[in-house]
Amino acid sequence: MSVAALSAAISTWIRHNILGLVARVALPTPVGSRVATVAVLAVGFVGLLAPPAMAKKVAYAGQVVSPVTGEAKSFAFKVRSARKAGRLVPKAVFDLRYTLPVRCPGGGAIDLHIRDDATIPVQRGSFTHPDSYTGHLPGDLLNWEISGRVPRRGSPAGSIRVSGAYHDDNGVPQPCEQVMNWTVKRIDPSFFPE
Repeated sequence: MSVAALSAAISTWIRHNILGLVARVALPTPVGSRVATVAVLAVGFVGLLAPPAMAKKVAYAGQVVSPVTGEAKSFAFKVRSARKAGRLVPKAVFDLRYTLPVRCPGGGAIDLHIRDDATIPVQRGSFTHPDSYTGHLPGDLLNWEISGRVPRRGSPAGSIRVSGAYHDDNGVPQPCEQVMNWTVKRIDPSFFPE
């Protein structure tokens, strides 16, 4: 039996037996004060057995949209939260999985399939994460920064700012400066993309 299950069983027993007895027995009597003392000690003991605040992991998936063509590609990540002052607060974003649809206005297009295992800290509900890609041809260099907000309630959302250049069909580097927006919804972790 796990500590959490044992703690829950003891709490239930105390609630049904000892606290009910305390309510029925007048506290000024010697028996009532002994029962009250036992109840207080039992509640304190259960508090010692209770597991520490555990981190909670939640999976999100959605889309990132190209501002040039309107194409939507996949965007997913997980969030680790921890208890702070009795409520869950987002602490880190990890397991980023996304396809970046880079479409340069002057020509040149690439879908970058990214699997990033970095752990990105969330501070005051926000995070940023830079990344880059170097192509096979001279002048192919793309830099981007993912930024987003992970609210305690509701769906995370943010943007990806891309800068750099990627070659067109003739091998000529074309400048790519664009901002893509992403939105995600909470999903069952078993459906998280690998």
